[in-house]
Amino acid sequence: AGGSAPIHTRLLSAAFFFALWLSAVWAGWAAFRWRSALRALLIPGLLLGGVLFFAVGGYFWIGVFLFAFVLLAVSLRFAQARLDWEARGVDYSPELGLEVWLSGILIALVVALSALAMPSIRVSPITDAFWRVWAAPYAQVEARIGPLFSRMQRPPRSLIGGGSVSPATMPRAHLLGGKPELTERLVMTVWVDDPDPGAPAFWSDYRWRGPTYARYTGQGWDNPPALTVRRLGPGDAWLQTLPADRRPLRQEFRFQAGRPYWLYAQGEPVAADIGSRALLLGEDNLLGMTAGVRRYEVLSQAPVFNADHLRTAPDDYPPALAPYLDLPETVTQRTRDLAARITVDARTPYDRAIAIQEYLRMAYPYTLDIEPPPADVDVVDYFLFDLRQSYCDYYASAMVVMARSLGIPARLAVGYAPGEYDARKDRLVVREKDGHSWPELYFPGYGWIPFEPTPARPQFRPQPQLQKPRQANKLDVLEELRALRLRGWRNQIVRWGSWLLAGLAALLLGRWAWREWRLRRLVDNAWQLAWLRLARVGPRYGMPPAPWLTPRELAGRWTDALTARYPDHPALPALLADIHALAAGLEARAYAPPARRPDDAEAGRLWRKIRSGLWRLRLP
Repeated sequence: AGGSAPIHTRLLSAAFFFALWLSAVWAGWAAFRWRSALRALLIPGLLLGGVLFFAVGGYFWIGVFLFAFVLLAVSLRFAQARLDWEARGVDYSPELGLEVWLSGILIALVVALSALAMPSIRVSPITDAFWRVWAAPYAQVEARIGPLFSRMQRPPRSLIGGGSVSPATMPRAHLLGGKPELTERLVMTVWVDDPDPGAPAFWSDYRWRGPTYARYTGQGWDNPPALTVRRLGPGDAWLQTLPADRRPLRQEFRFQAGRPYWLYAQGEPVAADIGSRALLLGEDNLLGMTAGVRRYEVLSQAPVFNADHLRTAPDDYPPALAPYLDLPETVTQRTRDLAARITVDARTPYDRAIAIQEYLRMAYPYTLDIEPPPADVDVVDYFLFDLRQSYCDYYASAMVVMARSLGIPARLAVGYAPGEYDARKDRLVVREKDGHSWPELYFPGYGWIPFEPTPARPQFRPQPQLQKPRQANKLDVLEELRALRLRGWRNQIVRWGSWLLAGLAALLLGRWAWREWRLRRLVDNAWQLAWLRLARVGPRYGMPPAPWLTPRELAGRWTDALTARYPDHPALPALLADIHALAAGLEARAYAPPARRPDDAEAGRLWRKIRSGLWRLRLP
């Protein structure tokens, strides 16, 4: 409170920056001590590798590190070579350093951009093996120190996970808190190509899903530490077989409030036109996909809500769904008894889900104005029997817990409601206030089906069968995957090509500025500067440097060389006249009395005319 961070937060920040300072000191000392880039950047590289080992994303910094490493290696090698040359009395050109630096920057850019553009090494088996050993000890440590950092773990804004945090490769929980701060800030706009729109009000069934959570902790949600991370290129699908009874949807997302971490989509995302990573619990259960860009197109499979078919779905769930049935010991008996009581007349899992949904919608008023729950209670029990009012996080969590207590696999999904439709631009406009969470229950043969227990949102409507045949839908999906792949590679070529061109342009501009600065240091007036510029471009026209000649003699050499190369060019007479005028002005500026010296502005005008004439000689 009061705008000051707690002491433990400041201590952690101080320790972090002290570690950065130590690594920087080591890098500088090692560079001067051993003149070795490998030794200098060893510790910073290990720190970076450790961060990227635990984090998901941040590959931009790999490019930065590689750029710095190559540039440092080139600089140290040249510095060592200069020391050796000076020790042996070898003469070398001062301009050699500029050429080495420019070459080093170019090589560093190519290495960094190539590393970022190439597929990353898959390290998920390593991380999985690590967490199989250390997940339990880490969770115990986190449980012990968690109360010390409650302010850091209970951010006041947004919903569970905020839809922007990184996925939990470490067991870092997202707690259920107090009043969320949801504003009118624009988050994104969405365009949807829906082949089966159904009723005119079909927009109300849309939910832009980001991450899903499998493990309920009694205080909030997280995901198991041992996740499978599958790296996907543009147009690559994480699914081995695409479901048939779903609507294929293509969506285009444009984010306004920064780059999202998660890839959002309606229903189950299948593939996108960007490189992404699919976080899987096992082989078939997608926890979420990453994005990291402001604009992308995604292909997803939206479920078809046919109540009669869901009622006939079997209840023999595959073993891979066991994590979606687990409940902690904090779940109370009265919570289990309530779930059994309100579903006593329901005969199928779907009817039980509808009974829980209707009960929560009718029995608990919706409000955002609540206080955080006590730290020593199960938050679903607290919501159902003490708080008895709240917002979507609590409704969704309660339905997931109650469904699991009845043996129905369930999970929590986080994302956004559909937003407002902009008819003029045919887009849905999504704001921060549309942040939402909802439960998804699993039905064999149909996959994860969303439900809406929050009374402030409309229920999902049952829908008829797909208007298109199943085979046609499958063909549409395969064609769209190919289109996504082509768009993705085209965008990558354009993006990395733009960066490469920008880097080359910066190198050329820097080289020109450096040489121009060195030229200006060598001259006393504008006439000398113009003459040195002419001498610099001379080798391109068969005029090597000849500093022993006078300006008039060198102008004669220019006449002979250009006449031999371009004997009939119409621009040649005027160009030769300007070169002789520049030579005469240079001599007058050096030897004439002050009153008869030519104006320095005339030198700049003559050089521009000569430069233009030289360019014209190269034109056909």
